[in-house]
Amino acid sequence: MPLTLEIVTPTRLVLRKQVDSFTGPGKLGEFGILPAHRPLLAALRAGLARYSEDGKEHRLAIGPGFAELDNDRIIVLTDEVFEPERLESPEERDEARRNAADDRDKADAAVRSWTGPVTADEFEENVLALEWARARLAALGE
Repeated sequence: MPLTLEIVTPTRLVLRKQVDSFTGPGKLGEFGILPAHRPLLAALRAGLARYSEDGKEHRLAIGPGFAELDNDRIIVLTDEVFEPERLESPEERDEARRNAADDRDKADAAVRSWTGPVTADEFEENVLALEWARARLAALGE
């Protein structure tokens, strides 16, 4: 019996599919779900999410949020999702890769330039930007 995977942002239902497995980026580490898994509630960090459908692995980047599993139904609630499979041309993939690499480099440079105390908000903002850029690159296969 397959899992039902739903990925939802505040503005739309991104995905609703029957899948064989799901792997997500939990705050405490990566976690995997197969059919008949026990109920679960997990906090998510920005990162790479993967699901298997008919033997094919699909990759997408998700922002921070939550995942709930109950009765073989996974609901992922997040603010942002990047789906490389929706990019239609090699040029779009190249542009997405360049943008993600630029964002990663900017966030990394900001963190490396700190010379004194930083606020918790500054730290969280830069870590989130770095995680989101890395997640997009991972979804693109980098």
